[in-house]
Amino acid sequence: MGTQSNQHANMHAAAFIQEKYMSLFDSITRTVKGLLNDAADTMQDPSRDARQIVRELDDSIAKAENSLIEIEAQVATQQSKRDAAAEKAKKYEDGAKRRPTPKPNAMHSRPNCRPSSRRSSI
Repeated sequence: MGTQSNQHANMHAAAFIQEKYMSLFDSITRTVKGLLNDAADTMQDPSRDARQIVRELDDSIAKAENSLIEIEAQVATQQSKRDAAAEKAKKYEDGAKRRPTPKPNAMHSRPNCRPSSRRSSI
């Protein structure tokens, strides 16, 4: 009878251990499933996603506005340079119109007038 009671005790102990392990396994499984479901719920928050999209669009708009300001500044600089060049060209043109045109051979028409020369005669 001692052998049967030992076998029965061993079977009872094995069932107890198996039950405890299964209970622990079930508890861990339940916890992991809960964590996964919470993570899935958190990932599927449409209002959070919409707010993030709005933030990204705001950033994009700010970058575009900054680029526009830089381009407008470049255009203003180029227009200013063009205006200065046009004004300078107009001044030269006005000066050329007021200056009398020299007559051909005017130096030769005066008596005893020779072109000056720095060279010494030989």
